[in-house]
This record gives sequence, C-alpha cells and structure tokens, in this order.
Amino acid sequence: MGFKNLKTLYLGANNISTIKHGIFMGLKNLKSLDLQSNNIATIKEGTFTKLSNLTTLYLQNNKISRIEKVMFQDLHSLQYLYLGANNISTIKHGIFMGLKNLKTLYLGANNISTIKHGVFMGLKNLKSLDLNGNNISTMKQGIFNGLSNLTTLDLGHNNIATIKEGTFTKLSNLTTLYLQENKISSIEEEMFQDLHSLQYLNLDGNKISTMKQGIFNGLSKLTTM
Repeated sequence: MGFKNLKTLYLGANNISTIKHGIFMGLKNLKSLDLQSNNIATIKEGTFTKLSNLTTLYLQNNKISRIEKVMFQDLHSLQYLYLGANNISTIKHGIFMGLKNLKTLYLGANNISTIKHGVFMGLKNLKSLDLNGNNISTMKQGIFNGLSNLTTLDLGHNNIATIKEGTFTKLSNLTTLYLQENKISSIEEEMFQDLHSLQYLNLDGNKISTMKQGIFNGLSKLTTM
C-alpha cells in the first residue's frame, strides 16, 4: 500500500474473513486500525509487521478463536487493544509480550476458560483489563503478576467459584474490581489484603452465604461495595 502518511484506517463492519501476511506493509505512520465487526477468523503471522506507530487496534466482534504467539510482537507503541466478542477460548503465555505501552486490553464476551500463569507479564503500563462475560471458573495465584499499574479489573459475568489466596497480590494501584454475577460462595480471609487503593468492589449476584470477620481488612479507601 502506498499511503505512507495514512494515520487512521477504517475497515469495520465489512465482510473481511482473512487478513493476509504483509497487507499493511508501508503504513508506517498508521496510528489507528479498525477491523471490528467483520468475519475474521484467522490472522496470519506477520500481519501487523512494521506497524511500529500503531496505538489503537480494534478487532472486536469477529470470529477469532486463536491468537498466535507472535501476532502483536511488533506493535511496540500499541496502547489500546480490543479483542472482545470473539471466540477466543485460551490465552497462551507470551502472546502479549512486547506490548510495554499497552494501557487498555479488552477481552470481554469471549469463551475464555483458562488463563495461563504469566500471560500478562510485561504489561507494566496496563491500566484497564476487561475479562467480563467469559467462562472463567478458577482464578489461580499470581495470575495478574506484573500488572502493578492496573486500576480497573473486570471479571464480572463469569463462572468463578473459587479465588485462590494471592490472586490479587501486588495489584496495589487497583481502584475498581468487578466480580458480579459469578458463582463465588465464600471469600478467603486474606483475598483483598493487598488492594490498598481499592475504592469500588462489586460482588452482586454471587452465592455468598457468610462473610468472615476481617475479609475486608486493609480496604481503607473503599467507598462503594
């Protein structure tokens, strides 16, 4: 493509099904790429090669079921990545490596049931992570390690029954946590102990029957629950 000065490309709401290798070559100044609401099922390795200035990528509302490990490795300037409303079931370790400037990651309304340990490592500037409306049932210890600047985490409308102690460790800047409409029946005594900045906590629509003394210790900034 010869549009070397192009900064925004809208291709949303079409019938695109396949994105071929190198199709965006030459768009070195592109800042925003909108591919939402198509029929994209597969994105080939190298599709986003050399889009080093891209800050926003819209891929939501497609048919993507798998994310290749190196799909985003050249997008060093990316700040906003929207992958919601696809058919993604598993997030593998390393797929977000290199996205050191990412601020918002939207993965809501997929079929994600498993999140591998360390998958979010390297996303040190991430502020908002949306996993709402998936099939997540268990939150493992240390799954959010590395997200030291995260302020908003949305885990609402999943199948979470158990949250392991240490799940939210080191999320010291988290201000908003959505856990509504899950299957949580009990809350571990020290589940929230590291969330010193938390202001909003939503636990609506779960199966909680008893609240143990001290489970909210340390939440001195909490204003809404």
